[in-house]
Amino acid sequence: MKKTFIICLIAIVAVIIIVIVKTQFKLEGKYNLPTNPSNPYLPLWERIPDAEPRIFPDPDTGEERVYVYGSHDASDHTRYCGYRYVVWSAPLTDMSDWRYEGQAFHRDWLTGVINEKGVPHEVHPSESLYAPDVVYNPVTKKYYIYAFTAMERDGAGVLKLQYGGDGTARMFVGESTRPAGPFNDKITFCKAGWHDDGTPISKENPPANFTGNMYTGNNPQHLGGFDPGVLVDVVEKDSKGNPTKVRTYLFWGFTWPYAVELEEDMVTLKPGTMKAGDAIIGASMAPVNGPGRFFEASSIRKIDDTYVFVYARSGPIVDDVEGAPNAFSQLGYGTSKNPLGPFEYKGIIVDNRGEWLRGDDIPYSMTGNVFDWRQDNTHGNMVKVKDQWFILYHRSTGGAGGAAPGVNNRMGSHRQATADAIDVYYVGDELFIKRAQTTSQGFGINGLDPYKEHDAGIVCHGIPISNVIIDTRNFVESQWVNRNILPKLEGMDWNPLRIHINNTMNTRVGYRYFNFGKGVSTQKNLALVLTMKEEEIANGITVNVYAADARENYGDKEGRHYLIGSTKLTGNTTLRKVEIPVTQNLDQLKGMKSIYIEFSSPTSFDSTSLTARGQAICDINKIQFVLN
Repeated sequence: MKKTFIICLIAIVAVIIIVIVKTQFKLEGKYNLPTNPSNPYLPLWERIPDAEPRIFPDPDTGEERVYVYGSHDASDHTRYCGYRYVVWSAPLTDMSDWRYEGQAFHRDWLTGVINEKGVPHEVHPSESLYAPDVVYNPVTKKYYIYAFTAMERDGAGVLKLQYGGDGTARMFVGESTRPAGPFNDKITFCKAGWHDDGTPISKENPPANFTGNMYTGNNPQHLGGFDPGVLVDVVEKDSKGNPTKVRTYLFWGFTWPYAVELEEDMVTLKPGTMKAGDAIIGASMAPVNGPGRFFEASSIRKIDDTYVFVYARSGPIVDDVEGAPNAFSQLGYGTSKNPLGPFEYKGIIVDNRGEWLRGDDIPYSMTGNVFDWRQDNTHGNMVKVKDQWFILYHRSTGGAGGAAPGVNNRMGSHRQATADAIDVYYVGDELFIKRAQTTSQGFGINGLDPYKEHDAGIVCHGIPISNVIIDTRNFVESQWVNRNILPKLEGMDWNPLRIHINNTMNTRVGYRYFNFGKGVSTQKNLALVLTMKEEEIANGITVNVYAADARENYGDKEGRHYLIGSTKLTGNTTLRKVEIPVTQNLDQLKGMKSIYIEFSSPTSFDSTSLTARGQAICDINKIQFVLN
């Protein structure tokens, strides 16, 4: 009896210990965000542009996760990118469950690293970390981060991008045994772009056995590692299928692409392998007048036996669907059966401006052709989650911090991580990628649940683009350190969609897509509820809510926009819930629908009260359909 009691007591204690350990583990290391799948897929206050997605196992559990590596736009910076990289990850089983992994790399770690000239690197006060990439070498069993730095210097009152003291960007490689780092086991200067004597590779001084044009003009800033993209290609395995030999390829470049094979040390240029320009991308992607003109954001993947080169294009108009010239908001791609190309240009994967709308696609007057969202640069690549491919990229919020209204949000850049579904398919043995629609659903490919509360900032349509911004919170650089502790930000749940209106045009915001399933019972009362606060001047402004059928493909015309409800704003400046009863076309709310909210003023504002964006009328923080 006594023995049985002791055994039971031991078992109880063991259970208690397990519970405590699990609880502590959750508290210490796992910051989970119970969010709905949406776009942006990270919290609205987080900004990870230039995202490179990689699938790696969790080193603690073995669970496969998507890790996102990118630069980091912080609120205390007045330009793109910050001084550190941070990492987020999510399990393949739930792409809404994102976890903050902590600081992966800091620019100050570069102090003293021996550079191409054989002298210790000195970190400049303005030196920032731009777009990185991370790969795993199964032979060395280590993860490698490829980071490059750049500086900004004030010249005659104008911020001008500079790359190191000699006009070149610098690339460094850090090592770790964990996918999220920290990557400080060993940090080495990457010699791609430099000769052994420390002089930069240039048009006048090309590498041995170089193939292709170097660049047009004398712009050595194109060298040295701008936007590195890396591929580790397994070429030999043992009898058990374990990799025994890999070959590593490095791509980079600004307005002109470069590529090279690296030695086994993962950092040194392999003699005779460097290519540039048309030797990589072919005539259709040449940086002159080809439809696939290269701009930046090199990223390389291998799918089956096909190598896929993804990059930001800046080519001319091919047709009216392609968009404006120099559209570096677009990710284009080319394919090759060889890792260093040449790659054949195949088209555009995604445009962070959304779609080029035409007058007959929308129910109100609009002059010319316009896009869903404002233009900014973009960068990203593909990842396959279970059986579905996604393209990861970024967009500008147009938020506070000194950004110019409407176009490029360069000062205080607030770029958010976004993703959309794509199809990868073959015609014969030739690989193609079906162009993505830009949506609010992100990884939620079956549509958003209309009856759950969503951030209003997941909007994917804002017309006029200068009238719609997202005022996001963000931490300062110094707070982004500990993997175990993500600091709380005052007001971090307040990331409103700020609506402006001007004298000439209504403002409309939209969401793609909500899934209403089999429809809404006519016995129920349905309302769209906006958590918001208004400006006094908003009194009398009409709010109309429209629905439209989902598009099947990018470029498809959207069907009829039918009115489902209306209300008028009162100018109430307190934070409250505003209900817009759905009183029309209730029977049409079935399946996947776009939802548009239009703000219309019965009178013109005094032009002296208008900003460049128009008159601010309200902030919307949350959006939700409610059944009563």
